Amino acid sequence: MRELRQDPLTGAWVALASDHVMTGADPVQPADPPAACPFCRGPEGAFAAHDGCWVVPHRQPVVRVEEPTGGRPDGPGWVLPGLGAHEVLVEGAAHAPLTEQAVERSVAALLFARARHRDLRDDARLCWSGWRRTVGGALRHPHSEVAALPIVPTAVVGVRRWLQEHPR
Repeated sequence: MRELRQDPLTGAWVALASDHVMTGADPVQPADPPAACPFCRGPEGAFAAHDGCWVVPHRQPVVRVEEPTGGRPDGPGWVLPGLGAHEVLVEGAAHAPLTEQAVERSVAALLFARARHRDLRDDARLCWSGWRRTVGGALRHPHSEVAALPIVPTAVVGVRRWLQEHPR
């Protein structure tokens, strides 16, 4: 089950996925050998690649592009199917943090993230996308995540409102 639920009191949206388990930040495994790293196998499972970076599906996505559109009221709140995108951007073949690589690798990774945002923006069912660096965890391989949703998160709406009320 994947769905987006709106809190009827605050208007905030929450994503629920029965098979997505949040474990918190795992400590970095310094002995993480490249042979055990799923990203070191290269882009063979990727659905987009460019300039040494590639995209793979998240192994436990919170939302999926295969979910239907639409929604239904649920008491005073609202429920939408878990439509969206949740992807992992592998930021190069080297099994080392970007801080230990040439700056060009970081530039390529950021340009690739921008390209993924543009691709997701072309899907008329989605209206917001966000990116976050994935630092630490069980995998030392440089990667980040992109998520796209059919709704604009409440925190983003609040920032937009504040910026409109306080122009420079």
